[in-house]
Amino acid sequence: MRKGEPEVVTGPVPMSDIQILYLDRSWTDYEYPEYIEHKFPSADEYVTWQVFAVQEDLSREVLEQGVNTLLLYHDGLRLRLEKRDGKWVQYIAPPDAATPFVWMDLSELARDERQDIIKSTLLRETHSLSLKHGPVVKYVYFKQGKEASGLLFLILNHIAGDGMSLQILGEDLLDVLTRLQRGEELLLPPKCTSIKTWSERIEACLSAEEWKQHLERLTAYNRSWPLPELITLPLDYPDEKSDEEPSARIQISLDQQETTALLEQAGKVWNVRLLDLLQTALVRAVAPWAGVSSLAICNVVPGREQVFEDINISRTTGCFAIGVLDVLRLEGEPRISPLADPNLVFAQLLLNSSRKLEMIYQSDGQEKYVSFYDRYNPQIMLALRRQAEIERPGPEKLLQLMPPENFPFMDTWVATKTLDCFAVLEPDQLRITWRFSPRYFKRSTIENLAQTYVQEIRAFIRPD
Repeated sequence: MRKGEPEVVTGPVPMSDIQILYLDRSWTDYEYPEYIEHKFPSADEYVTWQVFAVQEDLSREVLEQGVNTLLLYHDGLRLRLEKRDGKWVQYIAPPDAATPFVWMDLSELARDERQDIIKSTLLRETHSLSLKHGPVVKYVYFKQGKEASGLLFLILNHIAGDGMSLQILGEDLLDVLTRLQRGEELLLPPKCTSIKTWSERIEACLSAEEWKQHLERLTAYNRSWPLPELITLPLDYPDEKSDEEPSARIQISLDQQETTALLEQAGKVWNVRLLDLLQTALVRAVAPWAGVSSLAICNVVPGREQVFEDINISRTTGCFAIGVLDVLRLEGEPRISPLADPNLVFAQLLLNSSRKLEMIYQSDGQEKYVSFYDRYNPQIMLALRRQAEIERPGPEKLLQLMPPENFPFMDTWVATKTLDCFAVLEPDQLRITWRFSPRYFKRSTIENLAQTYVQEIRAFIRPD
């Protein structure tokens, strides 16, 4: 536990303006440009989730004890948000007697009947999450008998936790349940800085003189970009094809040899990070297709980098991930982005936290203020991460992570005209998943784009 943190954290948590903007979908005296597309579901409907195949039967008592252990340990799982007198507030609620888990024995049912019950139960429990009343997390276990492994679902409201939070919760769930099953002592790692302390530090930094130089550096870099060119990507169906599914995925990869060579040459040959190569390749793949000479990219970064010596949020659950806008020219060679500096990422976080501060640094002097992000309106999102330990299969593991594609009805993404690119660095490959909406793009279009992207990445690998 960090110095000064109580065993169980409760109480008010400062809110950022970007949270309020998302919750209200609007901001006083601010009008979105007409081309801006709202691509996220409403707050209570916005969930992230994992599903595990359970290699041993879990009793109701073991699961309940495990869930209660995590609710005490991860204070962010008790986050609440509500409007009081027209103003949003958030706080961490104290532990209560209610345990957010469901345990169902389906072992006596036929397979088709089990599948129907699993689907209806998950949809019901997903909709039972509430930012105002709680819970913001739900654990659902289905016992399926000898012919099939049990299924354990971890469903988390995305406002209360990001993708890395889900990985942390999965790893802690595996550890806790394994120890309980074996009758061993529960030993979780020391607690990190709470979401409450982190939010209070952000609030204190909004007026801190020490961050002025970083805010000025960030603004200078923003103003060095070429003017915005792209309003929307080339759409196969400009009028939404509503009879299609809202989202679909295409997966491509580099093999182990290619991935190893790319990682080695990123630093030795190109003197950049892997992310810089992936960004450059993305521009070279997308910009010619879109008919532009530069491309705005939303890079989703973990937001957990060490910025303060006394703050460590590496294993804290919460929504720390931040979309950082970067703009690259098509003709440019790979370079380390200034946004590789954690101080500039934190400066962006400060601007996200205060619309007033953002306007001071980002205003272009026009009567109608539009933020840098909305001016460039990035149509491509890129997220790079390393594969988490919980994602690696092992015959000795009580919980084996399953692919989300097995449960498409759990997908809450809405149909959008933008593209998302997820890159996961695994021990034996670089796996890249493109998410798109078939309501706007033909699958063949994105398959061709994905193949072009891989070719551009491979072009950075020089023969020995």
